[in-house]
Amino acid sequence: MKDRSEQTIEEPAAESKRRAKRPKCDEARPACCRACGAPSRPLGGRLQMHGHGERERTQRGPEAVGQPPAQGSVLVRRYRCVPCGATVTVAPRGVVRRRLYAASAIGLALALFGLQRESAHAVREAIAPMASARDAAEGATWSTLRRWLDEAKAGTLLVEGRACPETFTLRQAAERAATTLQALGQRGADVLCRVWQGALAAHWGGAS
Repeated sequence: MKDRSEQTIEEPAAESKRRAKRPKCDEARPACCRACGAPSRPLGGRLQMHGHGERERTQRGPEAVGQPPAQGSVLVRRYRCVPCGATVTVAPRGVVRRRLYAASAIGLALALFGLQRESAHAVREAIAPMASARDAAEGATWSTLRRWLDEAKAGTLLVEGRACPETFTLRQAAERAATTLQALGQRGADVLCRVWQGALAAHWGGAS
């Protein structure tokens, strides 16, 4: 049975989750269907990946290291494969499938909690927009951070990551995941900036 579920890929030239200019429909069209592998424009044949409109995606988190958290939106392009009917979404780098927070925001949260030993409350204040207006009782744990940490420990948060030993604490799991992202960042930058860059280069799993 063919997989008709929606697939998400990144625009390789996109550096910001809120950039002003988006590529045109033809420029962003994927080379092939992620579900069935059919070429988008076979040689001598008809176009097989048709534009299927745009969708607005919410993005949460700071726009750079040291900046306050914010909530914005970005338009992503959608394409439908004629042979199999699957829908492919092409999103800017840093937009993670089925997540409200940007990849860079998740990476920064892991670094603050795992590498800098910040409290869950402090991480929430740095990452979550309008955090102070939420239930104060949630600040002690922040359930969103807890889900990321559980996935990091299980090895499902990052494709580049691996499961942690059962004895690892959630802070140790965050440290391991943040270190993995740091290794993907540009050498010479400070730790948080390297984690931020690594988060944009990483491949994310999960769906929370």
